[in-house]
Amino acid sequence: MLVDKSTGIAYNTKANGYLTDSQMMLAPICALIAWLGRFRIVSLLPLVTFALVRGGSGGRGPFVAAMAMALMLYLYDRKSRYPNIRVALVVVVGAAFFSFIGQNRGEELRQLVGLEQNKWSSPNQNQFMESMDLGNMEFFEYIVWVVPEKSGTYDFFLHNLQIFTEPVPRVLWPSKPIGPPIQPVRLFEYGTPVGITFSLPGVGWYSLGWLGVVFWCSLWGHATGLVYRKFVLSDQSTIKTASYIVFVASLIVAFRDGMLISVIKQTGAFMAPVVGWYIFKLYSGVPSLSEMMRVAAKRMRSENEQPRHDSRSARLARIQSLPPAVRRRRLALQDQAASPNDD
Repeated sequence: MLVDKSTGIAYNTKANGYLTDSQMMLAPICALIAWLGRFRIVSLLPLVTFALVRGGSGGRGPFVAAMAMALMLYLYDRKSRYPNIRVALVVVVGAAFFSFIGQNRGEELRQLVGLEQNKWSSPNQNQFMESMDLGNMEFFEYIVWVVPEKSGTYDFFLHNLQIFTEPVPRVLWPSKPIGPPIQPVRLFEYGTPVGITFSLPGVGWYSLGWLGVVFWCSLWGHATGLVYRKFVLSDQSTIKTASYIVFVASLIVAFRDGMLISVIKQTGAFMAPVVGWYIFKLYSGVPSLSEMMRVAAKRMRSENEQPRHDSRSARLARIQSLPPAVRRRRLALQDQAASPNDD
């Protein structure tokens, strides 16, 4: 990776970006393993391992997203509206680990496991709440300072054209533009905002001033609200729930970065395992939840229509002997079978 000094954008020179980003698929995979394993200790081991390995490499975004996915799936699985004490403790530990990795990008963690020799490094000079992780306000102020008084123009949302050039590997297009193909505004011509993240209002101002802020934030509000409404009104099957949780976790970067290209790249990597899971389900002939419930309801109805010779006490004893989850499912199916609108 090299960094273009005129734009501050890092770009590949030899590596393939698709292969580099493929490791991000481990974030949803580890979270989904924990969910499907009902958050038992064994099912949490892949998530913990991923967080440690990813933190040791210096990157924090993927393991933060993985933890957010797991926590939301836990709340959904437990039908809990608000985080409980366990979730709060996990959040506190995760925040401490996030801060620990950010101090020297995992150097101390690598030294702890013997993957890196101790070497002299300058102490962290950042004061409390003055690190780049909390610098979105300063980045936004820099954008307002530059655009449009010093740049003389807005971007007019032309940075979104990178959506069409980014998918082409640089090895197939050596002269591919670094960043957006058209850049009316170059922020690095007026300063050195290294690691700048625009945020949603920042992208709006960068693109069209106050009108851009209203348009961009309203567009994102409408899109996320539409996704939420679609999920709530759906049957909330396993795949739909996984897709929704993975998408919501990607919004951490969406709101902080504000760039559509960043959201598409990250969400694409996060959603790849879920899409693969869905394709496997289609071609393997696995029935959907609604189909299984429909068949089970019809079978239960037919069983209820047949004459029974056992006593009421025997039937109650047989139901009480079932495991709690099976007993609740059996009673729900009986209620569904008794409904006149099943067909």
